[in-house]
Amino acid sequence: MDRRKFLKTTSFIGLGGLFIPSTLFSSCRKETLFEDSSYSGKVIIIGSGVAGLYAGYILKSKGIDFQILEASSVYGGRLGKLTGFADFPIDKGAQWLHGKNNLLSDFITASNTKITLDDTEAVYWFNNQLVESLPKDPNIFDAENLPDISFQDYAIQKGFGEEYKYIIENIAGDQGAEASVLSAYWNHQEETNWCSGDDDYKFEETFFDFFEKNIISEISDKIKLNTIVSKIDYSSDGHFKHSNYNV
Repeated sequence: MDRRKFLKTTSFIGLGGLFIPSTLFSSCRKETLFEDSSYSGKVIIIGSGVAGLYAGYILKSKGIDFQILEASSVYGGRLGKLTGFADFPIDKGAQWLHGKNNLLSDFITASNTKITLDDTEAVYWFNNQLVESLPKDPNIFDAENLPDISFQDYAIQKGFGEEYKYIIENIAGDQGAEASVLSAYWNHQEETNWCSGDDDYKFEETFFDFFEKNIISEISDKIKLNTIVSKIDYSSDGHFKHSNYNV
């Protein structure tokens, strides 16, 4: 199986059983983000996930000193890639670009990174088999006048049984939260502000490769791994401290 066929087969299988976080740089362009700054201190970034890495990249571009502290032994957060399973690398976490009207798309264009439109049809893991359609349409969270109750409770209210549990869970997971805590009402309110576009795109390599080549490579010397932040001390000496590292 080649990479394209694999991606077409698995693009939406996450809706049935595999949580694949997808939101990243989804906000529309903000011209003020790159305004000049006269800040002369040092910035500590806790965590080397996408947000932390990109924050470090922006700070470096502005000439601001910084350090990224990461508790685990690897950087990337929910980004990652799997090698050895197939004859091409596979995204382990975030993998789609949702729309082109956003900061990430601008970055992709500037770096000449290749992306392709993902126009595959959805498939679902349902009752222990792959199916192209479901008895009940689970896309119930984009309607008007939704109640302020969890995705989980709203799905039950709408008649979705236990067999839809993981599908509902992964629809919520795609928004970055568990179905038991994500509000149907407030999620819809946030979605009404979406302006990045409706098309989804895949990276020719992996999302992780894009980040590693274009962002991590620029700031790798500023990432300190295996560094757990257990306490923040706002003492009068102005120092940030934790159990293993002092700035």
